[in-house]
Amino acid sequence: MIAKFALYLSVIAMIGFSAGVLAQPTQVSITAPASNPTTGVQGSSVVFSGTATETDPNALPLTYTWNFSDGTSQAGQTVNYQIATTATVGSTITATLEVTNATNVLADTQPTTSVTVVAANSTTPVSSNLIYVANYFANTVTLIDPASKNVLTTLTVNGRPYGRAFSSDGKYTYIVYPKKGAPSGTVSVFDTYTRMVTAQATVGNGPNNVAITPDGSLAYTTNFALFGTVTVTNTSTNTVTATIPVGRYPTGVAITPDGTTAYVASYSDGTLSVIDIASNAVTKTIQLGPYLLSVGNVLPTTSTPFSAFNVQNLSISPKNGALSFSSNFTLGLSSVGIAPAIQATTLNIGNFALYIPAGSFKPEWWGAYWFGGTFQGETVEVLLQLLANNQYLLNVYAFNAKLFDINNPVTVRLNIGGENGTTLAYPTFLP
Repeated sequence: MIAKFALYLSVIAMIGFSAGVLAQPTQVSITAPASNPTTGVQGSSVVFSGTATETDPNALPLTYTWNFSDGTSQAGQTVNYQIATTATVGSTITATLEVTNATNVLADTQPTTSVTVVAANSTTPVSSNLIYVANYFANTVTLIDPASKNVLTTLTVNGRPYGRAFSSDGKYTYIVYPKKGAPSGTVSVFDTYTRMVTAQATVGNGPNNVAITPDGSLAYTTNFALFGTVTVTNTSTNTVTATIPVGRYPTGVAITPDGTTAYVASYSDGTLSVIDIASNAVTKTIQLGPYLLSVGNVLPTTSTPFSAFNVQNLSISPKNGALSFSSNFTLGLSSVGIAPAIQATTLNIGNFALYIPAGSFKPEWWGAYWFGGTFQGETVEVLLQLLANNQYLLNVYAFNAKLFDINNPVTVRLNIGGENGTTLAYPTFLP
């Protein structure tokens, strides 16, 4: 009897516990919703997004509904709202987010967010901080908010988009793609404020990449073809101002920060074309190797001292003009780095001066840079190699060098693209 009574109490307790669990109310909580951008012109799109949580996993999924002050509604956690072309400039459009769970329990609060309609001539580039992804086979460009990791919108283009570049002020992004069924290609100009195409320019066959001059006046587009070219477009009129022959199947393009020079990499013949922007002429062709795909951003010229610089085993023979030494240097903390293949190098040892023009260093397959040649009657060989953490090794050999009045110690100066160092060395004089 006692055992039956205990079992009875146990069952009652279990039923009461279960009932208590089932009786607990579910709770839907909404994180503050947001609009991106917070201002927009008539006819432009705005993305509204919000997040909610539910305490009871059995009450999922959640349903999101956006109710706008203009009387329209949209369903979804993230929605793309189009501002009416007749919306009043200066007015505010409010969006109220409602979230319900699977049992139709409504969140306790329905927070709001808004977007303000502004004049169409606004110059604020509100979308230039977004990530633009070119979807080559989908003929679309996806805009992603890096903060929320959400897809904001997808733009449809008339071709397969590939390369893109921003204007220096962030107001426009330029996207290149071949035209469907046409031998020429297109550069589309997207207004980052309205997220709309504002202009288009026709370029060569198979446009691959594009770069914009720092002043925003010119666009340089590589055309991926056997007889490769670069199309120069005036961004104000969107008309072609020049077509420059370069290597076979050009791919990457980059422009120096001062806007004077463009560099174009060609995939098939492995050349790097150096273009003078003032004349739109190729001033030099550097042979690198096949299958070049791109050119990185050209480093700005700086004047940053090395954090460490020393010279070892400096040997000098003034009689026959022989000189050799080994050196280690470390770039400074504020250095932007060096690019020996496209930057000039200057070396001074006392009255001996060696100038290696930009583009003269040859990249080796194992990561070093080598220069060999005759400079003002002097035979010179230079090897530059990255060791680790901005630390470099420099070996120099010279013959028939003009070596006279060399002091002991002697001052050694090295400058690579503005990064520089000065140190004292103690040479060993040979017969």
